[in-house]
Amino acid sequence: MQNQGVFLKDALAVVAKNSDCKINLDIKSTANLGEVDKLVKEAGLFDRVFYTGVFADWVDTVKSNSQIPYYLNHNVSAVECADSLSVQAVADKVKASGAIGINSNFANANRMLVEKMKENGLLVSLWTVNRIADMVRIIDLKPDNITTKYPHSLQR
Repeated sequence: MQNQGVFLKDALAVVAKNSDCKINLDIKSTANLGEVDKLVKEAGLFDRVFYTGVFADWVDTVKSNSQIPYYLNHNVSAVECADSLSVQAVADKVKASGAIGINSNFANANRMLVEKMKENGLLVSLWTVNRIADMVRIIDLKPDNITTKYPHSLQR
């Protein structure tokens, strides 16, 4: 039998028991943001929860319906990561959106991207890092968040 997951309320209760744990809510819809905020508030986790999955065209809806901070999804290209001015333009886009940082595929991420985001007071979330060799490379960049299907491998 395939695992069908758990209710968000139950997952938040588990996270609330561990003060070192944060939770990345990778949203796939903006339809229930008010209810998510309510559950996060009831669990006392507003300072430990953030959204990823927020595309530019969802920003206004997220801002209007939720108080949870979010990373802006922006899949950085190799061209954008090639020079400081291009990376700064990405940082400016992220800041203008009101996001706390960027959420991007890890493939083109480099030290310049991470450092420039941090210089601009932004966080960096990279997805989906599943191979050990990629994990080693990405950990060396020191992003703030790494999404993986293999958290135990990443932790090791």
